[in-house]
Amino acid sequence: MLLYVRKNALRDFGLAKFSGRRNSLLNLPYLVNFQILNQVGKTVTVMEGSPALHRVYKPGDIMIEEEPYACAVDTQYLASVCSYCIRRESSVRCPLCNSLSYCSIECKNKDVLYHNLECKVLQAVRAAGGHSIDGEMRLVVRALDRSIRERDSKKLSVGDYFGHKRTFDDLMQHLDKLSPNELTNSKGLSHTLFLLTKDHVQTTPEEILTIMDKCRINCHALVDHNSPHAFVRGRVVYLGVSKMNHSCVDVSYVQVFDGRKYTLRALTEIEVTNPLSLTIHYVPPTLPFKTRRRRLLKNYHFVCECPKCKLQNQQPNVPEADERLVTRIEAAFQNRYPYSRWYTMGHEFLNLLKALPETNFYVNWVLSQMQWSCKELGHHEESIFYGTRALLGSISVLSLERIFYTMCESMVMLGWTQPEHKNHTTFLTTRQFTKELYKLTHGMNHSIMRSLDIMIDATEFEQKSPEVETTLSANWYRSLPTPFLRFAKMLEEQIKNSAMGKIRGGGAETCLPYGRSKYASAYQRPYGQSWPVTQRTRPHHLHCMSSIRKMPP
Repeated sequence: MLLYVRKNALRDFGLAKFSGRRNSLLNLPYLVNFQILNQVGKTVTVMEGSPALHRVYKPGDIMIEEEPYACAVDTQYLASVCSYCIRRESSVRCPLCNSLSYCSIECKNKDVLYHNLECKVLQAVRAAGGHSIDGEMRLVVRALDRSIRERDSKKLSVGDYFGHKRTFDDLMQHLDKLSPNELTNSKGLSHTLFLLTKDHVQTTPEEILTIMDKCRINCHALVDHNSPHAFVRGRVVYLGVSKMNHSCVDVSYVQVFDGRKYTLRALTEIEVTNPLSLTIHYVPPTLPFKTRRRRLLKNYHFVCECPKCKLQNQQPNVPEADERLVTRIEAAFQNRYPYSRWYTMGHEFLNLLKALPETNFYVNWVLSQMQWSCKELGHHEESIFYGTRALLGSISVLSLERIFYTMCESMVMLGWTQPEHKNHTTFLTTRQFTKELYKLTHGMNHSIMRSLDIMIDATEFEQKSPEVETTLSANWYRSLPTPFLRFAKMLEEQIKNSAMGKIRGGGAETCLPYGRSKYASAYQRPYGQSWPVTQRTRPHHLHCMSSIRKMPP
């Protein structure tokens, strides 16, 4: 089967000119061939505005980097994640509070200044017989500690957003927009923190309340992008990039967290004349229109009037998932069920959602979780099947690279790395495609790139993999709905007729064991061993309540 795709469609994220010849691009494993039609021209996104700033960024260029003002690892990771660099290592423990862990003495020493008040608060909580305070409150304590320290020394930290200087005092807060119940609850929390801190710093409940609201409004979900599965590790506040406003429309750049450091990378060639026109997503832009509007109003106190929202507001009859089913799906994610239970629940959810397309947020959400669950349970061919379907609803390069990386892992376990395997070429192409995505968002020398390299002998790869050039274009995957749809349908038919078993409600009734690759036992991911199924959190793109840019309270 030969599918024709415009050359520009694959150029958008700096991926591939698979031009001038036939290639098996992601013919997983059922050989769909793509031929790219040559076109002339290049994609340039122009952010118009003041002529005072004029910069051009090429695909993969770093547009801005920033270290955090305050950063806190979530409570569930305090024993396993370094509280300074966010690596998943914990060889050193704070001897005073015995709560925070670090990967090294060096990181522990770097965090001493930021952990000072937090350490005393945690000791006080433990002495009073309490367990701990959550990640949000520890973030507030860290921000309070730094704010007071800088106020007393009269040396304020200054964030720089393309020349726009910002201090912590400049961050927005919306106490005046809280409902009476929300304000009462916030005052209660601030009073609790005041009682825990008043013996160590000079502050007031009112100051803590203001800092708490600033942290809530300007807080990012701290995503571990140094893991290919991008787990949410905590929450963080930046001064400079908090200047960026929200829009639901697609953008030509991506936010990547390198440990605690924030990085904004260009996905296409971008000409920036007014950085204030750069927007990001406070909530997932694929959420249904009414859900996005409700969450933005509740958490950030504004009604979005971006072009996408205006258009969708004029199309009120778009089919959406039943609200009761949505509640069940969200509850399932919040409860962090074991993968074996998710495998059963996912089949049920997909059967109930079968009238909706893969582009629906909740369908795509469940498909992504099913891909992940099947991989963890060893149902690797089925995992590839769900990953293929999830591609249809993915609108960000970060989502795509996670899906493709998980596919590569399943292909390794299925033995597709062996040259004699019938799907060996498919694996090589998929892996190279995945590398092109990560090269764009993480750079050539990242550990994830090395983990892809050790999946198979590099020399063999150079001999057999298709040639790939690195010229990206924006939103290439949005130009591929028909090919991917045909591919997914054909893949579904193949799996129905394969030895894997019959499809039931979007999943398989049975999964037969598969042979392992000769490389599988030696294949170790640089970022560490997998956690036990019952303890492992879900990847960032599977967190419904976590936004791409900020974490709501």
